[in-house]
Amino acid sequence: MKNLTEGNIYKSFILFAIPIVISGILSQGFNVINSAIAGKYLGEAGRAAIGCTAGFISFLSSFFWGYTSGVSLRTAMLFGAEDYDAIKRCYRSNLILICTVSVIVNLLCVIFINPIFTFLKVDPSISADAKSYFIIMVLSNTVLILPNFYTKFFQALGSSAYPLKISTLITVLGIALRIVSIVFLGMGVEGIALATAVSTVVGLVFYTRKASACFKELKITENVFYDPHEIRATLKLGAPSSLQQCVMYFASFIISPTVNALGKSATAAYSVAQQMYDVNAAIYQNSALTVSNYTAQSVGAKKYGNLKKGVRVGFIQGLAFLTPVLALSVIFARPICMLFFEEGYVGTSLDLSLMFVRVFLPFVFFNVINNLFHNFFRGVKAVNSVFVFTAIGSAARIVSTLLLADRFGMTGVYSGWAFSWVFEAILITCAYFSGFWKKKL
Repeated sequence: MKNLTEGNIYKSFILFAIPIVISGILSQGFNVINSAIAGKYLGEAGRAAIGCTAGFISFLSSFFWGYTSGVSLRTAMLFGAEDYDAIKRCYRSNLILICTVSVIVNLLCVIFINPIFTFLKVDPSISADAKSYFIIMVLSNTVLILPNFYTKFFQALGSSAYPLKISTLITVLGIALRIVSIVFLGMGVEGIALATAVSTVVGLVFYTRKASACFKELKITENVFYDPHEIRATLKLGAPSSLQQCVMYFASFIISPTVNALGKSATAAYSVAQQMYDVNAAIYQNSALTVSNYTAQSVGAKKYGNLKKGVRVGFIQGLAFLTPVLALSVIFARPICMLFFEEGYVGTSLDLSLMFVRVFLPFVFFNVINNLFHNFFRGVKAVNSVFVFTAIGSAARIVSTLLLADRFGMTGVYSGWAFSWVFEAILITCAYFSGFWKKKL
């Protein structure tokens, strides 16, 4: 555990960020290998069966991902204020809430699977495999969202190294189980889903034990099982973040039928494009978590003079981490994209994947700005503004995509995506320099 507001800021940022960024890359690498195994052994149809519902599953999880940001901010503020008993109450209460709500939502999704698939316009040729994969992933979604909860919790305590260890464990174990299930047991997409759930459960066992060890280290004797006050306090920070995440992934969810309607090749290509984006995004998104934790701890300790300095250092760090990875992605686009296809594959899916990486992915630099200010505004309790800017960016993506996709196909889909990053970056930068967030302090 570490107080980020003490010592040299550059050293604190880099030491805190490196494990988080590596952990994020491993997590996304897990998904990339997942998709690559499907593409290599199950072909275009298998990859499409996994990708056609990816937008909906991400949308389903996004509420909880956003809420864990509220848990992180609440924990960081309590840690900065040295209110350790409240940290344990916050942890337990929110863990119970997240598990209860997610189980209910997951069951409802399975019950209404047919209307969901009809809305998504899933290609009939992959519908059977897609339903098998969807049911397993949704029923295990409570397990799958908890590593995010624990990662954010430990990061709020200034500990980024332990989540890296567990992410590595989950990734390595998951890859091994995928290979066994598909190559040796011939399980198809069901094997990929089950391997994901089982490897995550193993990681959660270690996370739970580590949390107990942290409470002992902080000498917390209080043993309150559920505290409504902590739920209310977390909701104030987490609800806007949840809405923000929902709005962001709602755009992908709404766009999914448009992509699926363009055919199986478009669905498969979009799945590859999403993976390439996620790998690069994981770098600056996890780097920017340093800003939110540093800002929240500074606010908790009332060290307001640190705030602008944190933004500046966070921006430099984000660019430094992203640039080499993005450059490699563009330069080696073909061999990287071929990881998702059968040996010697030549076709529309590959061409569309290459177009995204070479032409549209570089625009992700604008999203570095968006994510930086999202994390900063959360740290200074201006969480409502994060929702507003994300809503504007998502609306821009949906409208521009729907307008362009009919005429330009996947080029229109990619153009709408890039346009939303640029549009939001301009607005959110102007908002930061207006200084409105100072009223929240």
